[in-house]
Amino acid sequence: MGGAVPRPIARRALAELAQEDGLHEEEAALLVVLVAEMDGVFFDHQEQLSKRAAEEAKRRR
Repeated sequence: MGGAVPRPIARRALAELAQEDGLHEEEAALLVVLVAEMDGVFFDHQEQLSKRAAEEAKRRR
């Protein structure tokens, strides 16, 4: 799954959120992993849509 490593902006935002909400280090780490996985799923889906659109455009030519 692509995007399994959180991007720096996501990591910083989650760190700030964890600090503000008083999350424990373990909870914050799990949240970072969850967001990274969701990010990966989103970008994989977008990549598939782009490939389908390109294939469809080729067929129409």
